[in-house]
Amino acid sequence: MFEMGADEAWDIDEELDFAITDFLMQQRKNKSIIESIRNRSRIQGNLMKKFILKVLNAPWYFIPFAAYPVLALLSHNISQVRYTAGIRPLIISAA
Repeated sequence: MFEMGADEAWDIDEELDFAITDFLMQQRKNKSIIESIRNRSRIQGNLMKKFILKVLNAPWYFIPFAAYPVLALLSHNISQVRYTAGIRPLIISAA
């Protein structure tokens, strides 16, 4: 229940006092729920930051190396093929 000192407990004798005590307990419980939600969102935010940093710090050099042969052939033969012909090989080589 709601903790209070002995000097305050002697005054609780009316129904209104019980209603106020229950209301205050609900507020305390709701406040702890809100704080737990905030803490959970902070944890998720930290996990998101770690994930983004992990992705940004990953080696990205392989994508230009994989794209170079496709783009070189496409640029050499641009008068004979459409540029959309290089999209599929570009995706496959980067994957």
